[in-house]
Amino acid sequence: MGKLSLIKTSAHSALASVLAFVIVSTYSGSAQAQDHHAGGTRGPLVLKEQGMFFVGGDIVQTDWAHAPNGFFASFPRSGDIAINQMYVAFMVPQAQRGVPIILMHGGTLSGACYETTPDGRMGWYEYFARKGHAVYLPDQVSRARSGFDVTPFNEVAAGVRPPSALPNVVVLTKAFAWQAFRFGPSLGTAFPDGAVPGRRDRRAREAIDSGSERRRTTATRHQSHPDPPRGVGCENRRRGPCGSLGIGLLS
Repeated sequence: MGKLSLIKTSAHSALASVLAFVIVSTYSGSAQAQDHHAGGTRGPLVLKEQGMFFVGGDIVQTDWAHAPNGFFASFPRSGDIAINQMYVAFMVPQAQRGVPIILMHGGTLSGACYETTPDGRMGWYEYFARKGHAVYLPDQVSRARSGFDVTPFNEVAAGVRPPSALPNVVVLTKAFAWQAFRFGPSLGTAFPDGAVPGRRDRRAREAIDSGSERRRTTATRHQSHPDPPRGVGCENRRRGPCGSLGIGLLS
């Protein structure tokens, strides 16, 4: 088994090497709308660099790169594949100040949860970049754009391994997520003193429920929603403020 070389589009190897160990503390910056200068939450986002890279990973040999049936059945199945790598997107603002920030998502999620709020407002990824921080947005290993090892699934499909050999795959139901993220006591019922995404915008909530929510354009979002994002459940006064942005289930 050989180590996968670090693939990147910018020279951030020193920071990338500690991505899995950094936890981001809550940011205490101003929540007020600002002008077009550095640190503002309106106007064009001016970046010095933007891109992605992969951290770590392994090159392994597999005999089941795809299943025994379907479109790829006639393609070669054996060869080397990359697994266990971590995908990282990043933005570096033109005017930098403060420490770099890494937004590490939690269990059953991906880095996408920091890109835009559920009701279409600016996410922490863009917000911190506008405040002058270089921001790094990973997808944990075997999640989303980091990819995963397809071998055990294809081996089971081919009958060479029993179904019990499959790894556990978990997704949260809407009802569980509603309670886990402290929207309210049960699905569709919000805490009276909380700020639930979509509560102030019925159209946004309906779009989310129907799966048709689309990311708004930068110009429209900043004209209509200049305020920074709020952490899920952070405004429930009975439970106090949120602690850290980057703490989650490292499953």
